[in-house]
Amino acid sequence: MGRDVTRRRLLGAGATIGLGSIAGCSGDGDAGTATETADPTTRATTARTTEETTTEDEEPVVADGSGLLPAAYVVTKEDGEIRAYDGQTLAVAFSGEAGAEDGRVLQATFDALADAPTEGGRVFIRRGEYTPDRQLDVASSYTEVRSEFAKLTFQDHPRDDGESQTDFAIEARDGPIEHVTIQGLVLDANKDERSTRTRTADVRADVSHVTFRDCIVFGGRSVDGDGGYGIGEDDDADYVTIDNCVVRDSDRHGYHTSAPHLRIVNSTFLNNARETGDVFDLAATDAVVANNHFEGNGHGIKIDDSDRAGGNIVVTGNVFVDNYLPDVASGQIEFTDTTVESVQISDNTFVLPDVAASETSAHVLFDSDESLGSVHIRNNHFEGGGPQTLTWFRETGRRIRTLVVEHNTFERIPDDVGLLASAERLLVRDNLFACSGGSGTLEIKECSTGVVSGNVSYDASIDVRAELVVERNHEF
Repeated sequence: MGRDVTRRRLLGAGATIGLGSIAGCSGDGDAGTATETADPTTRATTARTTEETTTEDEEPVVADGSGLLPAAYVVTKEDGEIRAYDGQTLAVAFSGEAGAEDGRVLQATFDALADAPTEGGRVFIRRGEYTPDRQLDVASSYTEVRSEFAKLTFQDHPRDDGESQTDFAIEARDGPIEHVTIQGLVLDANKDERSTRTRTADVRADVSHVTFRDCIVFGGRSVDGDGGYGIGEDDDADYVTIDNCVVRDSDRHGYHTSAPHLRIVNSTFLNNARETGDVFDLAATDAVVANNHFEGNGHGIKIDDSDRAGGNIVVTGNVFVDNYLPDVASGQIEFTDTTVESVQISDNTFVLPDVAASETSAHVLFDSDESLGSVHIRNNHFEGGGPQTLTWFRETGRRIRTLVVEHNTFERIPDDVGLLASAERLLVRDNLFACSGGSGTLEIKECSTGVVSGNVSYDASIDVRAELVVERNHEF
């Protein structure tokens, strides 16, 4: 009997390599993590010493510190159980029946980080499918939930706000929390099996410096057209980063933003907002939207109304493909009742099919009753579209302080290029306009001052109806 106990303790002490692989962090040790000994003879000597000195009455411990993991907890599924191992002792801290108790064990693990003497830490969730039947909350600062694509498939569960079922929330309970990273998770809202609208992930109030990295988030469900978020966000959240994620198949918003400071980079947004809403709404924020791919969404990006003053938005290096609805006026980028201070739209590629639509399907759509600051549209490629495919004011009388459209290429435009209007200062220069429908027009009117110069048009024309400087334009 004594020898069996000793063997178990020996296995606990020698589990560094095995559980280190489970943790996915063997090459990513944190400060304070002991290094492994490369010499197998040394490891064997250490193991023998442990076996000789351990007695039945002692608690199972790691003999020399080499069993510490670069994670506070490691969650696995094995032998019909879900288990959370303590990264310090390698003991099982929480366990339950696989599947039926996935939600309870995961939540207990997250709560342990919030209750620890030193708040936060890393939880590694080993790859597998987990089926939480409850909302999961991360509620501690300096926390990382990390995986190599463990899939969390959420089931119906009670709603905590009386409206939507939120599945995975970052939430401040006893005061603000900050610096939380969610990396490498697959969050499945399990749309077909849900009874009410859902937010697949949510960033709650008083939470800041949150990053979703390398995640796949999909299936936000809408029952009445007024829900269905991939990633939601409450007021008073701030400094949110979406990096190298895939957000897809959510009915209303891919990402419902509220934070004043956003960074959305290197990500893919597919098949969101097919009923209503938008991929995301930037409002009057300080935001960088760079190097993303947007395809097949019903609406693209909106720059919308906000109570905040100012806002400086950079949209650069992105690809926009087929983000439109044929029976609703939409833009791959749309300005809607916004007072944003400045927007830079540069070095993007915009592609639409030849849309035979009853409403405008534009690449960049101005549809605002408010006065904007400066909008610079520079070095982009635009191709295809529906009626008024470039930029469009539904009515005149609104004002843009400065509008610059320069060094862009517009090709295979099937109808009129569009309408630019109501700018206090306008610069349209060095663009190429090529229409495929025989003859298309770019109409410019109701602008106070400006220059239209150096543009080249094929089967297209520029109709200037304002007292502007018009020179060196060429039509073929």
